[in-house]
Amino acid sequence: MLTLMSHKIAQDVKKSEEEMPVPRRKTVAHLVEDMNVGGIEKVIAAIALGLEKRRYAVEIWCLARGGAVAEWVAKEGVRVRIFSWQTYHNPLNVIRLAMQLRKSQIDIVHTHGYYAGTFGRLAAITAGISQVFAHVHTSDFTLSWRHRLIEKVLSFFTLKIICISQHVKGFVESQEGIRPEKTALVYNGTGRFFEDAANDPLAISEKLTDDDFVIVSVGSLVKNKGHHVLIEAVRILSLEGPAIKVLIAGDGPQRSVLQDLVDRCGLSSTVMFVGIVKDVRQVLGAADIFVLPTVHREGLSLAVREAMQHGLPVIASRIGGVPELVDDGATGILVTPNDPHILAQAICTLAHDNKLRCQMGESGRNKIDRLFRVERMVAQIESLYESA
Repeated sequence: MLTLMSHKIAQDVKKSEEEMPVPRRKTVAHLVEDMNVGGIEKVIAAIALGLEKRRYAVEIWCLARGGAVAEWVAKEGVRVRIFSWQTYHNPLNVIRLAMQLRKSQIDIVHTHGYYAGTFGRLAAITAGISQVFAHVHTSDFTLSWRHRLIEKVLSFFTLKIICISQHVKGFVESQEGIRPEKTALVYNGTGRFFEDAANDPLAISEKLTDDDFVIVSVGSLVKNKGHHVLIEAVRILSLEGPAIKVLIAGDGPQRSVLQDLVDRCGLSSTVMFVGIVKDVRQVLGAADIFVLPTVHREGLSLAVREAMQHGLPVIASRIGGVPELVDDGATGILVTPNDPHILAQAICTLAHDNKLRCQMGESGRNKIDRLFRVERMVAQIESLYESA
């Protein structure tokens, strides 16, 4: 009799569970200007692919254009929409975007970068969406007072402003006047991207020898990334330093300017521009050290994190959120920005000390595994969504 009663209770419980309505997944739209290869784009991809699929339906909306990362995440099953905005000065774009947000029944709007953060939040407000998050990836001290005022006003309609480093959090609070309770610190996590890139090898191996000391720098070819400082430092070292090869991965408006500088310095056989690399491990695997000679601002460099995760010692500018990543003397060397002589000295130090390079590389890898895993970042983002 007891067995029959237990069986009946189990059947009733199972039936009630089957009849319970399955909650609708929350639809999340990540708004960004474009999705070319870069740090912000890789972070968005990691979040989109990492969010719990049973709870969130994730889309990426590119306001201006798509790009390589957009194509890749689309193949991975993330819906990508490209709006092809030609200008940010047309107020009708905000209205159209708001209509699309309502039509698509978007529950959560998560913006990235200044332009998407401004116009995406305006559209979300117009659409009546209350769950709005803004992700700040850098500290831009060049923003005018008008832009900073806009950021402060929009913060009142934003649940949380996500900052990728303590430095960025301090900038948002002190320079934009955002209340501390509005901000949240979420360190970016490193992930794996473009796994199929192994079928597209770089033609660099034949240009390197076992005696070469190989420096790698990864980043957009813009003035702020300081590639010109690295080239000048290598010129200084070429006079009497070790045999050096430099691999610069990335592309951008400074490509021709930097190539001219290399030619003028007589470094054509030393410095190689390898273009956009889908899987950064292709160049990191050939490197002895990683160099990031940023000049003006740096939120929390994804390229540095990837290099540290790969076990490379890092030389980077003491700027922005970089000191939160690189422990000077332990995982790498921090240098004064825009000073090729100090950069050359740091390169020379590591070039002549293999033991120190190994120790720094191992310490860096351990730090990334401890504090900057992609799973940790995604869990914190989910927690913010749920708290809303």
